[in-house]
Amino acid sequence: MKRKVISVLVCAAMLMTLLIGCNRGSEKTDDSSSTDEGTSKGDLKVAMCMSHQTNDFQITVTSAAIEKGKELGIEVVVFDGNNDSATQISQIESAVDQGYDGIIFEPINVDAVQNIVTYATDEGIPVVNVVGAMSDWEEYVAAYVGGDNVTAGEMEMEKVAELLDGKGNIAILNGPMGSDPQIQRHEGYDNILKDYPDITVVNEDDAEWATDKALNIVENWLQSGKEINAIICQNDGMAVGAAKAVQDAGKKDIIVTGIDATSDGIDAIESGSMTGTVSQDAAGQGSLSVETMAKVINGEKLEKTDLRTENIWIDESNVSEY
Repeated sequence: MKRKVISVLVCAAMLMTLLIGCNRGSEKTDDSSSTDEGTSKGDLKVAMCMSHQTNDFQITVTSAAIEKGKELGIEVVVFDGNNDSATQISQIESAVDQGYDGIIFEPINVDAVQNIVTYATDEGIPVVNVVGAMSDWEEYVAAYVGGDNVTAGEMEMEKVAELLDGKGNIAILNGPMGSDPQIQRHEGYDNILKDYPDITVVNEDDAEWATDKALNIVENWLQSGKEINAIICQNDGMAVGAAKAVQDAGKKDIIVTGIDATSDGIDAIESGSMTGTVSQDAAGQGSLSVETMAKVINGEKLEKTDLRTENIWIDESNVSEY
């Protein structure tokens, strides 16, 4: 009798085990289906690792990227590198480890990002370079989207040379040394200056794109008593600071120019404190970078991997259009 009871219990246990195994199998199938839905286009998540978010140009780039992402069903998450290359590398690494579907980045240092970008692509995550090009970007990323910084620098310096009738003393405010825009915009300056031997660079400093730093630097230049006929700035943020220092010193005859055509730069041109700026279409760079990333993720063939926005000179003659 005991043997019969034990036999019944064993059979019952085996039946229960079989039923549990079947249930687990059906749960696994449900999870797999849910995972497939999670990779749909509407759930794409892209990291946008920017050098900083301290001026109007950068904010315009990221705002346009976020809006274009909403239009395309892509969540764009912005990471602020605070102009620190180590911070940016760590942020890109985190985006890879967290499984982002793509990474858009603006390099703080053009040479320092090669290893981390290689790591991202080796992990199967597409990478698009925006605003400033990393060194040898063609070898590392799916595409570069940005303005042509060399021609922007050439356009700005050529306009200043024309306004000075080919002679005079100038001062230059650079962005962070070693960044792609700083290097290439200065290359543009040098390309033009070699044709104007009577234009002399009497002051040059790094204001790191910041308005307040530019203001302090130019105040010191003007207090030195050295004659300055024009101040050429590598972005509008610094140009606005330089223009404020010039106005405060009562030297309204000094030419002040910038690059980026930000809202504060446009306002300064309208008010007469800034002479002119070069537009590189900040919003266009942000939205185009997301459009390009969407194409890369979807496996579409790009018509060209080097996507540039147009440079336009803006001064009092056409500022009302912007």
